[in-house]
Amino acid sequence: MDMGLPKEGTMDSDTSPARSVTQLLKETGAVSNEQPVQSSPQSTNSTPSSESLKLPTSLSRRSRRNSAAKLDVPTPGDEDGVKIQELDEVSCASVFVADVKETTDGDDVGSGRMSMASLDSSDPRMLKLNDWKYSRFTEFQKWSTLVLISSAAVLVPLSTNIYYPALITIQQEFNTTATMVNLTVTCYILLIGWGPILWSIIADSKGRKITYILSLFIFFITSIATSFSTSIEMLLVLRVAQAIGGSSVLAVGAGTISDLFAPHERGTAMGWYILGPQIGPLAGPLIGGAFTQYLGWRSIFYFLSAYSLIVLLGMVFLMDETLVPTWYDPERDPKITTLYLLRSSGSKLSNPLDTFKFLRYPPISLMILNSCIIYMIAYCLATSLTRDYQIKYGFNPFQAGLAYIPMTIGNLLGTVFAGKLSDRVMEGARVKLAENLKQDRTASVPEARLKGSLLTSWTVPIGLLLHGWTIALGAPFYAPMFGQFIFGAGQMAPFVIGNTYLVDCFAGHSSSIMALNNALRSLAGSMSALFVTPLESALGPQGTGYLFTLLSVTFLFAYAIVFYVWRYGEQSRLQYHRWNHHLDAKSGSSSPKSTTAGVMYYGPGMEGTRERVRRGSVAEM
Repeated sequence: MDMGLPKEGTMDSDTSPARSVTQLLKETGAVSNEQPVQSSPQSTNSTPSSESLKLPTSLSRRSRRNSAAKLDVPTPGDEDGVKIQELDEVSCASVFVADVKETTDGDDVGSGRMSMASLDSSDPRMLKLNDWKYSRFTEFQKWSTLVLISSAAVLVPLSTNIYYPALITIQQEFNTTATMVNLTVTCYILLIGWGPILWSIIADSKGRKITYILSLFIFFITSIATSFSTSIEMLLVLRVAQAIGGSSVLAVGAGTISDLFAPHERGTAMGWYILGPQIGPLAGPLIGGAFTQYLGWRSIFYFLSAYSLIVLLGMVFLMDETLVPTWYDPERDPKITTLYLLRSSGSKLSNPLDTFKFLRYPPISLMILNSCIIYMIAYCLATSLTRDYQIKYGFNPFQAGLAYIPMTIGNLLGTVFAGKLSDRVMEGARVKLAENLKQDRTASVPEARLKGSLLTSWTVPIGLLLHGWTIALGAPFYAPMFGQFIFGAGQMAPFVIGNTYLVDCFAGHSSSIMALNNALRSLAGSMSALFVTPLESALGPQGTGYLFTLLSVTFLFAYAIVFYVWRYGEQSRLQYHRWNHHLDAKSGSSSPKSTTAGVMYYGPGMEGTRERVRRGSVAEM
C-alpha cells in the first residue's frame, strides 16, 4: 500500500549516497567547499562536530523543502535502498530531519535558535542536554515530587468512587429519578477523560506547575460549591466543573515523570505513581459510605475540598517546575521557572485538535487501542461485581463494597511489580543494544519494554474465567475473589508498561499523548458500563460465565496487539517518523515532534540499527 513515502530512484543513479549528501550540505551552506566531509574508517554512523556541520538558519522554508526532496530516505522495507550505515560521517537521517524541520520551536524562523530536538541523539550537545535534564534534581527531589503528584492523582478515582454510596440518598433528597442521578456519574467520567486534552496543551507549553495549580484550584472551589447544591441540576453542573478541574492530574503526572526520570528509571517511577490512583477505588466507597451514613452526603465534598487544598498548597510551595521545552538551551537560557515559561515566546499554546495527530503513528494508535480494551474489561468487571454479589450471594451494599478489596490489592501489587519488571527488561535491552553496536549507547528501543507486559498479562484471562464461572456455577463467595485478585494483578502490567511506552515514544509531548489515551479509554469504559448488565442478563442463567469468557477472548486480541508492537513497532516508527517530517516539509504544518527522549530512542541516532530491525533482533531483547 502506498503510504505517500518517498519513492525509490529519486537519487541520480551516477551519484553515490555519500556524495549526494555532501553535495547537498555544500549547496545549503552546512559544509564549506574548503572543508569537505571526510570519510572515517573507524565509524560509519558518527556525527560531525558542530563546527563542521552547521545548518543555516537563513534558509527559507521553500529551500529547505527542495533540499529535503533531494534526499531519498529508504523505508525499512526497501532491501535495495541506500543503507544509512554506508554514509560517511554524515547520518542521512540527521540531515533529513534537521533540514526539513523548523529551525526554531516557537520563535521566528531565522532567529538562529535551533531546536535541540533536531539534533542527533549521538550529538554531544544532545547527550549533554539529556545528562543535564535527568541530573538537575537530587534523588530526594525527584521522589518527593513523585509522592506529591501521586497524591494529586488520587483525586480522580477517589472523587469518582466516594460518590457511589451517596447516589440513593441524593435521589431521595432531591426527589428525582435514578437516571438523572446516574447522569451526574456519566458526565463526570467522560469529562475526567476528555478534560486532559485541554490541560495537556498548557502543561506541555506553559509548564507542569501552573497547570496543577490552576486545575486544583478549580477542583477546590467547585467541591465547596457542590456541597451547597440545592437541586439535581445544580449538582450536575457543578460535578461537570469539578471533573474539568480534577482531570489534569493523570496526564500531567505522566509528563512530570518523563521530565524527571531517565528511561531506565521511568517504569519503576510510573508504577509507584499509578499506585496512588489505585488507592481511590479501595478507599473511596468506604469513606463515602461512612460520611454519607453518619455526616450526610454533603460531607463528602467537604472532605474532597480539604484534600485538594492540601495538595494545592503542596504544589505551590514544594514543587519545582520540571518541564524542559524542546527549544531550551541550559547554557544560554535562564533557569526554568513558571514565570519564565509564561513569558517565553517559544511556549505557545497549540491547537487542541493537534493531539489527535498522534493517532497517525500505528504503534501509538495500537497501544491506545490496547489501553481501551483493558479499560473496557475492567469497567465491565467493576460494574457487574456489586450486582452479582447482591443477587447471587445476598450481600448488602456495604458488604458488596468490601468485595472490591481483592481486586484492589491485586492492582496495588501488580502496579509495583510491573514498573520494576519494565525497567529491568529495558535495562537488559539497553545493554544488549550497546553490545550489538559496539558502542557505549545511552539509548534503547522503547518496544523492548513491552516484553514485561507479555510475560505477566497472560494471567488476565485466567482471572476473568475464574471470576465469571465460579459465580455462574454458584461456588462460595470467596472463590470469585481469587479470580478478581489474579485479574487485578495481571491487568496492571499492560496498563503501567503501556503508559510508559507512550511516554517513551513522545517524551516531549507526554502530557498530550496521555491525555489522548485517557480520553479514548474513558469513552470505552463508560460505554462498556452501559451494555454489561443487559448483556449479562441476555446470556441466560449462566450469563456471568459466558460474559467473562467473551471478555477473555477480547483480551487475547489486546495481547496480540502488544505482541505485534513489541515485534514490529520499531520498524513502523522509523518509517512513519520520516514520513511525517516529509509531510511537514511539504505543507509547512506542525505535527507532533518526537523531542528530546523521543529522538533519543528512535530518531536519527537509531538509524544505524536498520539492519538489526529488519532481522528482528529487537524482539529478541
